[in-house]
Amino acid sequence: MLVSGVTLASMIALLLRRIAHPVLRLLSTADDYLSWLVVFLPVLTGILLSGETVAGYETLLALHILSAELMIVWLPFGKLMHAGLVFAGRGLMGMNFSRKGAAT
Repeated sequence: MLVSGVTLASMIALLLRRIAHPVLRLLSTADDYLSWLVVFLPVLTGILLSGETVAGYETLLALHILSAELMIVWLPFGKLMHAGLVFAGRGLMGMNFSRKGAAT
């Protein structure tokens, strides 16, 4: 519960920073805000699920599962995919540039 609370607070702080900072606001697109929402929803529903404050357990569990599935579906289409592909891209660039143009 502590880690999810810190995650939720950090995400809200980062969103407020993105909105308040003029340069970040200009660089942000709808994809950035949608990606933030898609990651935020499973965290929020997971916190609500642990307390059962808003609705019944089955309803919150269904919302949590659906929001996690939405995140999995959105992953290849949004900027979230860059978080995982950055390592593969760096490795490929390293392999390509290690040749330095010499034919072997």
